[in-house]
Amino acid sequence: MKRFVFLTILIALSITVSAQFDEDAFWLKEKDNNSFEGMVEYDKYNPFMEGDSVRICGKTACNGWIKDLYPDGETVKHQGSYESGKLTSVYKNYYSDGKMERFFQLSPNGSSAKIETYYPNENPHFKVVYRKGNIILYEEYQEDGKAEMLEKMDNKAEYYLYQRFYYPNGQLFSDLTLENKGKKTYRFSSFYETGEKRSEGAKISQKSTGDYLKDGEWIYFLKNGDLEKTEHYSYGRLLEN
Repeated sequence: MKRFVFLTILIALSITVSAQFDEDAFWLKEKDNNSFEGMVEYDKYNPFMEGDSVRICGKTACNGWIKDLYPDGETVKHQGSYESGKLTSVYKNYYSDGKMERFFQLSPNGSSAKIETYYPNENPHFKVVYRKGNIILYEEYQEDGKAEMLEKMDNKAEYYLYQRFYYPNGQLFSDLTLENKGKKTYRFSSFYETGEKRSEGAKISQKSTGDYLKDGEWIYFLKNGDLEKTEHYSYGRLLEN
């Protein structure tokens, strides 16, 4: 993934996920889209997030540590380090009650960064870690604190270490976890909203396409726990039983 505006992350990831996993298309269809954006007005000054605006202080570009206050003149709204009108190294935003809204930090050499955002109730909203322009950690949460999506990649962003989706009630919907690093094989499980297992099987990473293909035996269960069917795959191709 290339660097892009933070608010487009979920859209881009959803497109990628739906292309990779048939099972997750169900999660995406049922998912209640999160319309909460938070304080995004400073993103345009952050070149790491592809912000291309220059902030002006007086008649010249802002430099040094800049602090913005709410109308009460005391409560901090935003504070960050600027250079030639651009945000550099670190900045923080705050709600009007003083609670943290987001925190961004860039590594000294500029190769990695992280951003964390929070709901007004202090629960986490997003957590994203970048390395050399790629996202290697992405976490998204509901306002009540329940997880919606958790995924982690290797440091080169070439393959997943794990990827997990959750129902609105907090129940795990699907779990893709790396089992063999050398062979890039995974164990995949999906679940019903009430917690019963829905399917289980192995997947294998296909580097040329970025897909994760079903491989070997796959077992499907009815909601009451009874076996529904068994299938066998070879690199994504369904074999005749």
